Amino acid sequence: MRWLKLGRVAACTILFLYAGIGFTARALTCPPGTGSQGAASEIEEGGPDSDAASLIVKRAGRYPLNLAVFGHASDHGDASRSLATVEAQKALSRRKSRKQVTRRDSQAPGQKQATDVTEVRFVFSPRQREQPQDDVSLTVRPDGSANAVLFDYYGSKVVATYAGGLTGADVSRLRLRAKEILEEFSKLEHQSDVIIEGDLFSLSVHFRSGSPGTAGGVVQGLPPSARKAVEDLSVAWKLLRKTQPADGYVRSSIIESERLALLLREGKLRFTEVQTLPPDLRLVVRNAITNPSEFLPLSRARLEELRRYSSFGEVYVTDKGAGFSLILFTSPP
Repeated sequence: MRWLKLGRVAACTILFLYAGIGFTARALTCPPGTGSQGAASEIEEGGPDSDAASLIVKRAGRYPLNLAVFGHASDHGDASRSLATVEAQKALSRRKSRKQVTRRDSQAPGQKQATDVTEVRFVFSPRQREQPQDDVSLTVRPDGSANAVLFDYYGSKVVATYAGGLTGADVSRLRLRAKEILEEFSKLEHQSDVIIEGDLFSLSVHFRSGSPGTAGGVVQGLPPSARKAVEDLSVAWKLLRKTQPADGYVRSSIIESERLALLLREGKLRFTEVQTLPPDLRLVVRNAITNPSEFLPLSRARLEELRRYSSFGEVYVTDKGAGFSLILFTSPP
């Protein structure tokens, strides 16, 4: 009888382990056909207590994504102008541990002081709102001048523009906030197999020496102090005076090399070599691609001239082997 009971226990244990292995494999395995090309996948949830889900997020080079990000769906598939939309499953909010925001104990090497910061470029894209809210682009320059643009990304419209000089105290505070975000971001362990839902941000900080520091992803994936810093930067436009918008604007983003190769191979988009553009237009485009994420003003004539090179709503160019996407924005009448 004792051996019979032990046999039943062993059989139940084997069945339990087999079921567990099957669930884990089902939860962690990506559907076929997904990979580094960035095609959207789907989340498969194993049950109400599941803490594992797999996701591949389509990337279009909009943000320096080190945290999983997501926004609204695009209207034209692989020629997408934005990040793929993913509805995060409720199981993710029940996770007791958030793998992609695990902090390292050690400080990031080569940290710089706030006084070393010369320029701050910041973009905030609110997504978790009952009512749509404008995206914000803010640039704080070395001389303390700043400009901001409120824009509708998916409508390709500039809503309002602001500019002016900041006080010394405001400049120091905003530079410190940018430095805090970089430091906290550098302590995170970023994993791409799990996502959280939230607002998006992108930050580029230039220093007196050395290469710029960058950070970007989901605001809710940051520690509280960094989230507060993002909030402060997102409302800094209120310190500036409202200005008259230009007729139009161009804003560039870098296309990652792997995605560029894929797009060129597929041949669905029209790419134009910068060198082949008319001289005046070439100057405009070179200015745009050397200042990514900046809103550069355009006259109505230049806007329409650039629009003739568009493909699926954007202008795609290559220059010395690198690829760029140019988004054209119009201003309110």
